[in-house]
Parts: sequence; structure tokens; C-alpha cells
Amino acid sequence: DGECFWIEFKYFGVLEEFELVFIPCWDENPMIRAYINETSWINLSEEIIPEKLLFYMTKSQLALLRNAFYAIHGYKFKNQKYAEYFGHESNELWYKINPNFTEKDFNEIEKSNINLIKKYEER
Repeated sequence: DGECFWIEFKYFGVLEEFELVFIPCWDENPMIRAYINETSWINLSEEIIPEKLLFYMTKSQLALLRNAFYAIHGYKFKNQKYAEYFGHESNELWYKINPNFTEKDFNEIEKSNINLIKKYEER
């Protein structure tokens, strides 16, 4: 399945509680999995992220999730915070810098998810 790491967020909404785990994975087909519960997950490289999952996230969490799309495609971070986070030794098995990275590496779903996350970051 490739190498993965966990970004875990817990939400306490008015009507429901989410425990959401985002797992960026690096393999032949990089993806970000969003585990909604122990048995249910979506591939954020193939499915639009449900907005209810973004609603309770902080700007910091949203930015980390958005940058995870860049990380799975090998973007070399100029921002020190993300360079250290994704370049940390715990991620070195899956985070590989791609010197030829361009935003053309994103598929249409990933582009839509990045734009949706940006919308929530700006609110």
C-alpha cells in the first residue's frame, strides 16, 4: 500500500462528533485517505471531500491538509514549517522530493479539493 502517515483531527460539532484521520500515502499512485471511522474512508485523490469534514477544522489544520496534497506529489517546501513537518524523519519513508514537480501533477479532483480547502481557510 505504500508508506503513510497520520494527521488526526477530532471534531465536536453541535449534532455529531467526527474523529477524522487523514493519511497521506506515497506509492505509485499517491493519495490522501480520510478515515471517517474505523471501517469507512475516502480517497481524497479520487473523491471530493465532504464539506462537513472541513467545517470544524482550524485554519492550521486546513493548511496542513492542503499542503499534504503537495507533499504526496513531492513538492519541495519553501515554507520552513512545512519543510520540517513533511521532511521530519518520521515521514522520510514516504515523502520524496520531486525536482520536476508542477501543479500539473494534481488530478482534477485533487485541484478541486485544494480549492475547497482554500475556501475554508479564507473564511
